[in-house]
Amino acid sequence: MYPPTRRSFIVRLSALAAHRLLSPTLATTTMASSATKPFVIQESEARFGQLYQVLGMELSLKIAGQDTHQQLTMFYGKYHKNDGPPVHVHHGQDEQFYIVEGDFLVQVGEQTYTLHGGDTIFLPRQVPHAFLVLSETGKMFFQTNPSGQTEALFKRLSQLPATATLEEIKQVHQKHGVSIVGPRLQN
Repeated sequence: MYPPTRRSFIVRLSALAAHRLLSPTLATTTMASSATKPFVIQESEARFGQLYQVLGMELSLKIAGQDTHQQLTMFYGKYHKNDGPPVHVHHGQDEQFYIVEGDFLVQVGEQTYTLHGGDTIFLPRQVPHAFLVLSETGKMFFQTNPSGQTEALFKRLSQLPATATLEEIKQVHQKHGVSIVGPRLQN
């Protein structure tokens, strides 16, 4: 088997998104993309210029909720060793991670997994989860389904000052449908 490429990942992810959009149990009407033309976002670019610095992590928007009638949003993250969010719960979205490069420790509920470049993990809504970068650097695509308020959450978090308290960070999460329920993972 050939190693996964970014193109093969995008093709598989697009097929998954198309299935979710067209599944009769997930949609009551035909949902076409809000985007009227295909678009390409280079690695160093972000959709609509939306780059975020969230809790020290560099994230870029790749597919916006408005592109998909709010059915999915995709981000690309560039990370450094020991980066990762606190344990949190998305109340209305499933989330998927695709590790592009590096090693990540991912906790989902009570389970922990060590993931490497090419690995994918599904994180169901209402299940606490977090990740920690184990390698010196790491890159990951992640998406939320449906989009929910993820873009607004990252925008607001990126506006917080470096001196923001944990309580302020928790309040921002809560206002956007996400609860912080535990500390960051430790190596």
